[in-house]
Amino acid sequence: MVFEVNHSDDLSHLLYRSRLGDEAASTKLVELYGPHVRRVIKSRMRKAHLDWRNDSMDLWQTIFANFFRGLKLGQYELNAPTQLLGLLTTMTSNAIIDMQRATLAVCRDVRRLATDDVMSLPLAADDSTPSERVAREELTLEFERRMSPDELYLAKQRLEGRSWIELSRILNEEPETLRRRLDRSIDRVVRELGL
Repeated sequence: MVFEVNHSDDLSHLLYRSRLGDEAASTKLVELYGPHVRRVIKSRMRKAHLDWRNDSMDLWQTIFANFFRGLKLGQYELNAPTQLLGLLTTMTSNAIIDMQRATLAVCRDVRRLATDDVMSLPLAADDSTPSERVAREELTLEFERRMSPDELYLAKQRLEGRSWIELSRILNEEPETLRRRLDRSIDRVVRELGL
């Protein structure tokens, strides 16, 4: 979609004025391109199984804050509305990918711990926003939904602190076989979610 900008406020003039700190020009850019960014956020977050209703405004503001910061630093050479749309779309996609990675990091890091006693590790401070916590919970639920019951059992037992040796005794399988099975299932779900 190409936005029409009247002659006195053509894109290069708006960008130039915004770069100089003109709030009216920045507001006009947000009015023209903000709805596009909202649509991209909604679409991409739905595809990523994230709750766009809770996170979309934070993400929208972050994208525009980053855009205006880069604009003031002279990082962009934009000559057409389609170039600006492409840039904002790319920034949005990258921000959602970063959100997915941050949300999934908790799930993936547990399998890489060197110790078998997960419960003895100190808890990390949770500096995330409420919307980030909701997104992480939703991604975790989707992650669990895609695992088989056996894979989910292994993952939950490991999260509860059971060692591979304990699990091998319970399930009558080699510890390394169980570890590989869980690693492969996590890798599969990560691929399915496009992370």
